[in-house]
Amino acid sequence: MPIKGSLSDLSIMDILQMLYIGSKTGELAITNEENLVYLYLNTGNLTHIHWMNRKDRLGSLLVENGFIEEKDLKEVLELQQERENIPLGELILELELVDKKTLTEYIKKQMRDAIIELSGWAKGYFVFESREAYQPEGLPVSIKIDDVLLESAALKDELAASSLPDKDSILVVSPDWSDESSLTEEEQMIINKVDGEKTLSSLINVLPMEEFKALKLLSALIKKGALKELEIKRETLVKDKEKIEEHMNLGIAFVKIGMLNEAQREFNRILELKPNNPEALFYKGIIGFKLNDLDEAENAFKESLKTVKRTSTLNNIYLINELKGNNESALDYLSKALKREENNEKILLNKAIIYLKMKKDAEALNILDNIKTKTPYTIFYYSYILARKGKIKEAMQILEEGLSLAPEFGEYFFNLGKLYETIGEEKKATEMYQQGLKSDPECIILSKALIDYYYRNKLFDICEVRIETLISTGIRDWDLFFKKGNILFQRGNTKEALELWKKALELNPDNKLIKRTIELAKGNEEF
Repeated sequence: MPIKGSLSDLSIMDILQMLYIGSKTGELAITNEENLVYLYLNTGNLTHIHWMNRKDRLGSLLVENGFIEEKDLKEVLELQQERENIPLGELILELELVDKKTLTEYIKKQMRDAIIELSGWAKGYFVFESREAYQPEGLPVSIKIDDVLLESAALKDELAASSLPDKDSILVVSPDWSDESSLTEEEQMIINKVDGEKTLSSLINVLPMEEFKALKLLSALIKKGALKELEIKRETLVKDKEKIEEHMNLGIAFVKIGMLNEAQREFNRILELKPNNPEALFYKGIIGFKLNDLDEAENAFKESLKTVKRTSTLNNIYLINELKGNNESALDYLSKALKREENNEKILLNKAIIYLKMKKDAEALNILDNIKTKTPYTIFYYSYILARKGKIKEAMQILEEGLSLAPEFGEYFFNLGKLYETIGEEKKATEMYQQGLKSDPECIILSKALIDYYYRNKLFDICEVRIETLISTGIRDWDLFFKKGNILFQRGNTKEALELWKKALELNPDNKLIKRTIELAKGNEEF
């Protein structure tokens, strides 16, 4: 005869204690109207849990804890679609992705987490039916319910003394908190998951750890002042979320079509509703960068980091500091990004570039040597270091090999040309510049390299044509105006030459050569 009742009369832990003491074998069904969970017991021990409408987290747990790669899990899940009746764990074992001992531990962890979560249910119904021991497919496991009961009791005692709000509360990162150095790796991981929208309950579900441990860490973060409860009614939050989504979609659309001022307006409206919205702040940073307002962009990205720690945000702040010439700050943000993604090859390359700018060639070379995927950029900078060390032939050989990977990469041809100039083969250098422009017609440094060659060799007619072509595209380079002015002056056209030199001086007002040239041309008259 089935045993049934209400969770308001008998708690789940009391039910399990009763079944454990009685060494019962059978199926326990528990529902709280939103969830339905089946627990299977054999002589009082737990052997299997099936949580209806909940995705199995076994694969995610193995990925998050570094036992398998994301791509491996994807392959296993695709295989499982073809072999529907085979459990995920069995397929993982079959493919030898994880050993049996590790897999068993993580299956048990899933089961313990489920029991601890169920222990928090205050409402619902249960039905237990005695029947033969359930034999689940896949790896057999067994957990002593008594151990889980003790763990759950410890959880209740600890949480009773904690500072945690109820599970429907929403947590946010405290805006005035910035002491990241005091966080453990697990605490930092939790901070990264807090987005100002997840409830405490949903946050626990996405964390790759058992509920008891997650709640302990969350409690510690609240006591430290890193997290706090969002002081807003849920109804207001839902309405604001709908408005935020509307403004967000419109803002992103405006960014895509280049209507940056309109996009900025939409993101500002989001920030009026939710001042620390990380997405809106991130896009404000993008817009500031596109508008060349680097200070505005950096401030927006830094504000975004206070709520959500993103590798891409750290990388963007690095780029802004690099453009400002703040190499030490740029390096600091790259180091922070690599703490989050230590094998991110794009960030590793950026770090190598910063080291090169700081003339730390050995450090840069060490990074490039350890980047597994050789790209046109890693090859380019590797050859650059060799050239700077005086190993010209080795640098040229690497660049020529790199051209087979990226024949459209104008900078390869430019550096090859410069290296040919270094060894005195100017004709070969010119051929490189010309060949490069066929592959990459818009490469300005190649055009300027040819202009320098023609100017040096007094081929003024073709030099002037090249200069005019660049200027007509909107390029504002003092050297172009200066060289063209010199050509016109040699032809006796002093008036036009002076106008061009003045334009050059506007672009480079501290250049003494331009000033001296103008003074000489005007007979030392002040202009």
